[in-house]
Amino acid sequence: MTAKISEIINEIKKNVLVTEQEEAVHGSHFNIFSILQIEKKEVETHSTFIYELLSPHGSHRKKDLFLKLFIENVLKLTDYGEIIRVSREDPTTANRRIDFVIETKKFIIGVEMKIDAGDQYKQLSDYNEELKKRKNHAQDSKLFYLTKFGDYASDDSKKNLIAGTDYYTLSFRDDIDEWIDQCIQTVSNQQTLREGLVQYKNLIHKITDKRNKKMEDSLHKMVNSVNDIKAIDSIAKSYPLLWAKKEIDFWQTVKNKLLKAMNKNEYSIVYKEEFMKEDKSLCPFHLSNARIGYSKARVPFGFYIRRPLNIKNYIVEIEVVYDQKKHKIVIDFIILNINTEKQRTNDQIRKIQEEMKMSISSKVRFYTLQERQLTYELFDEKEFDILTTGLSKEIISFTEHLESHYENITNILNK
Repeated sequence: MTAKISEIINEIKKNVLVTEQEEAVHGSHFNIFSILQIEKKEVETHSTFIYELLSPHGSHRKKDLFLKLFIENVLKLTDYGEIIRVSREDPTTANRRIDFVIETKKFIIGVEMKIDAGDQYKQLSDYNEELKKRKNHAQDSKLFYLTKFGDYASDDSKKNLIAGTDYYTLSFRDDIDEWIDQCIQTVSNQQTLREGLVQYKNLIHKITDKRNKKMEDSLHKMVNSVNDIKAIDSIAKSYPLLWAKKEIDFWQTVKNKLLKAMNKNEYSIVYKEEFMKEDKSLCPFHLSNARIGYSKARVPFGFYIRRPLNIKNYIVEIEVVYDQKKHKIVIDFIILNINTEKQRTNDQIRKIQEEMKMSISSKVRFYTLQERQLTYELFDEKEFDILTTGLSKEIISFTEHLESHYENITNILNK
């Protein structure tokens, strides 16, 4: 089995290299949606862009060309009659909003879209009822559920609806990708419009990992035994733990760099107890669970730098953690009473906290199930040193700036 694992890993490496070379040649890694950090925003990005294409009055000036391609090739409806209207964020009698509603002489169609957001209670069920109420005697109602991978709606959302009968699933990975491709083919001689569509197509490939299709195809050819699939499954299960170990290595390295640069008699650095084993050593398994959402899904991991103040029982605690929700490292401080474990604050302290707000320029992303823009450079020795050194310098800069406020903070606490 070991030989086969090595063969699989080598094949993956080869495919990754080929993909990166192709992206470099075609410039497909450059994506305006990703640069502006709006690639997963349902309303501002995907809903807005798709509606612009569906609208006969869109800036594309193609009238209902893209809309007809959508109805015929995505929704698989042929005899639909004259198109009456297309709307976005269409309000319902239950005070909800359907992402897209398309009305023709023979159909009233609702499309609910999800990127990463969860379903709401009775959401799809309510939309189904709304469409049935709206249709006239000549129309049929159709409800579609669009997700990245064509998932079924949750039980809470669909209630008694049956997939394939009462509602139909669609995916960005296949259905929307193919539709955008068809749109691109129709405007091959219009460069600006074509490039805008290509950018969105590349975005779909990114958020659905479709760029790795060649790799999937080659792996499919290689996997032809029980032991092969067991080997791949073993690698997949180990992957989050590998990242957890690397993240712990990252924070411990930053901590060691700080301890060398800071006055050890004044400062101490501690981790949160929930990420510790009984012997107080860091536990990669606990961090791995937090990152993949099994437990403590929103608990930030990092460390806390503490310094006593010249007033009994009070310390300054500088928090340096990876905010899993924002996917970035953040730094802040609080004044803490170590006896009561309560935070001390007032308008003057909050004013200092506001002044001390700092945007960390060290961009590092660790593994989570929801995030794929990972900092793979952490596994390169030189890049790892650059990243840990950079963050260490930023933390020291923050600490030195905060030190200039210590006398003022002490005076505030003494009042």
